[in-house]
Amino acid sequence: MLPGDGDFDVTYPFVTTLGGHLFGPDPDSGYDPTVTGVDSEEAIATATVLETLVAAGVVTTATDRDEVLARFAAGEAGIIWAGPEAIGLLPGEAVESLPTIGDTAAVSPIRVLTAYVNARGTLKAAAAKFAERYLGDQDGSREFADSAAMAPVWAAAATDIELLVLEAAETGHAVPYAPETESAWAEMSAAFASILLGTKAEEALIDAGDNIRFADTG
Repeated sequence: MLPGDGDFDVTYPFVTTLGGHLFGPDPDSGYDPTVTGVDSEEAIATATVLETLVAAGVVTTATDRDEVLARFAAGEAGIIWAGPEAIGLLPGEAVESLPTIGDTAAVSPIRVLTAYVNARGTLKAAAAKFAERYLGDQDGSREFADSAAMAPVWAAAATDIELLVLEAAETGHAVPYAPETESAWAEMSAAFASILLGTKAEEALIDAGDNIRFADTG
């Protein structure tokens, strides 16, 4: 089961796994927002796998990720694709890495946040505590993970299930929060929502690529 809104945090592997990309690589920043490969042959080939699964009835949908989690908890879905928000949803449930696509390991997106301490700010003590304790300390990493329902940044503080999340981070693509990435992310979520409704993958991704380039050029 997948979110019917096309949530690109989940559907991202269907563009990237066989060599497509949201943005082209850049040696300095890691990504080039002026180049997109969402409508490349590789991306279309991967997205067509999802198109086929939907047409065959193998993949079903729920409204969004919250409904996916709720329906899984209610026993209405045997398998869901989800991020760290699903960790510990039900005791004893099995958690596995994403399956391969065309014998190639699926690539996950890693949304990257950066912590800054403002020397002139009124909250610098709290900011420094977050940077030093929750990111720089193993016990603090565990405490923060428990409070935020996410995997800790320290592998030594992680459970076996959380280690899968950290392993995915090692092999995944870092995607910074930036205006151009957020805009393209929304565009791709809409594209995959249409694929889940029956639109051909090639049509959906070509339209998405055109829209992303148009937004970049104004």
